[in-house]
Amino acid sequence: MRSEFLLNVQRRASSPAQFLTALATCRFVVEGASMEPALSHGQRLLIRPLGQWDTIARGDIVVAHDPRLLDTDYIKRIIGLPGEHVRIGADGILINERSLDEPYLAEGGLPVDGLVSQWLLGEDEYLVLGDNRNDSRDSRKFGPLSREHILGRAWLRYWPLEAWGRASTESPLCVHK
Repeated sequence: MRSEFLLNVQRRASSPAQFLTALATCRFVVEGASMEPALSHGQRLLIRPLGQWDTIARGDIVVAHDPRLLDTDYIKRIIGLPGEHVRIGADGILINERSLDEPYLAEGGLPVDGLVSQWLLGEDEYLVLGDNRNDSRDSRKFGPLSREHILGRAWLRYWPLEAWGRASTESPLCVHK
């Protein structure tokens, strides 16, 4: 999967300088409403590929392969980290039995399907969700993702110009006691 990603970067570059620039960032177009209100359909982003030693933090917005449809990439938010117990229910999200504060969600953004889902994440597993929980194909459908399925971190919105700015969250996500 990563080699395919790098081949696409290499194809776009016609000089060594362009290759290095393309390797440092890749472009992604947001399709659909799954990340609203943080990201909207049609916005264009620069994605910073993850290196072997890069850490992934709760709240990061990432581009990842769907583990069942490897030719399909999604943009989602990291919710659960390796080793955590994550429970999603009508009362919100619990991480290791502590409530997760999600200030980036729109009003009424909690899951509404009435089902309780829970995962005990393995040492290389991450739980990802769209911010628009009512319109998102995410870990609730395809399960946790291994790190190899996470291609990069959203870095910058560059189009449309009025949406220009950082694409990742700057506000910390709090797990309350």
